[in-house]
Amino acid sequence: MDKRIQQFLQIMKSSIYDEPIDREQLGELDWDNMFHDAQRNITIPLFYKKIAEIAEYHSKYVITFEKWKKHTMFYMVREMEKRRALKELQEKALKNGILFVVFKGIVLANLYPNVYSRTVSDSDLFVFERDKVKAISLLEELGYKKDEESSKDEVPVYELKEKFHVVELHFSLWEDHKGSKIDLLNSMNLVDETNLQSITIGGVNYTTLGLVEHLVYQMFHIIKHFSLQGIGMRYLADITLYVNKNSDLLNFEEFWIKMDQLGYTKFCEYFFSICVKYMNMNSNILKDRNIQVGPNVEGFLEDLFQVGILYEDKYAAWQILGIMSPYFTGVSNVPKSKFGRKVKILLPSSKMLPKQYSYAKKYPILLPIAWVHKVLHYLFKWSKNKENWLDAGEKMNVAENRLYLLRSLGLTEDQVK
Repeated sequence: MDKRIQQFLQIMKSSIYDEPIDREQLGELDWDNMFHDAQRNITIPLFYKKIAEIAEYHSKYVITFEKWKKHTMFYMVREMEKRRALKELQEKALKNGILFVVFKGIVLANLYPNVYSRTVSDSDLFVFERDKVKAISLLEELGYKKDEESSKDEVPVYELKEKFHVVELHFSLWEDHKGSKIDLLNSMNLVDETNLQSITIGGVNYTTLGLVEHLVYQMFHIIKHFSLQGIGMRYLADITLYVNKNSDLLNFEEFWIKMDQLGYTKFCEYFFSICVKYMNMNSNILKDRNIQVGPNVEGFLEDLFQVGILYEDKYAAWQILGIMSPYFTGVSNVPKSKFGRKVKILLPSSKMLPKQYSYAKKYPILLPIAWVHKVLHYLFKWSKNKENWLDAGEKMNVAENRLYLLRSLGLTEDQVK
């Protein structure tokens, strides 16, 4: 394993359990690279305490450590402001009879030794149909402004800039995604009110998803980001802490049945195997499973470490979202051969095209025109953003590499049961 990845895992493990770090085992750090790696994986505040312990013994690290400290204080102050804003919103919601179901980051941060060390970009709040209008009115009353550019039909986004607080108001857990896997997820009814539970965060009572339901959702969320662009190492810490905290109450059998149905089994087995080996996850989650983790687990770890980016300086991830979405949602499967994958990227079927080519979806005979239209649209955008945009060959490489990972980890439509 690459030394940088090994050191990153060691520091992350020590951080999530707040254990002394073994400096001799850790070895000499490349501090500039470690700072960059932590920044990319959103773990700067999480690593701060352990980095401080290391820097205490090495005066030559002072400059990098001061930069680390400055970033950590900046992030943590913002986290405190966000928590205060969320607390006010929750208290007002309770008075107005609005049920917010919190999930994702705010729930996971509560598992860490220092809740502010696990940064949360926004607050994800699910609301039932009966509360939609009241929830929007409450946000507007408290000064939140709708971010039209970031909003989706099923997830409007509201921001309170002075508190650095962004709320993603979910009318659906699955955002605007459509496809066979989304239909299957809908049938699991993860927001069944009889399974919701109470949770205390910062002295405030919230409602969240049931234990299995939240783990199912988390794996959906992780796999979504992995499929569409890539995920970071912090997810290993999130899921490890969640499983360890709730291992005595989690119904693992029910969880694995749902993973089998969704075709997520192989991915989860690889992911949990890494968590067990490097993060001390409770191994009971893999009990009685005949797991065969091959050598490509190293490639999986490398992809996590790099957050799935092959051309980081060109912001590669978001540029392939349109290509990857149909595979993640179950609209299409991934060809076995590299050639087949490239052909499908170049010449997508009508059902795989984005909304802007709806004419080809309605009239498939116009598909060749849509292909030409798609190429011309890309060339126009690329000509104006050459420095930041992938060229045709780079985009093909990024997309094909993601498709290969999806297929090798079982995340293809033909895996769905």
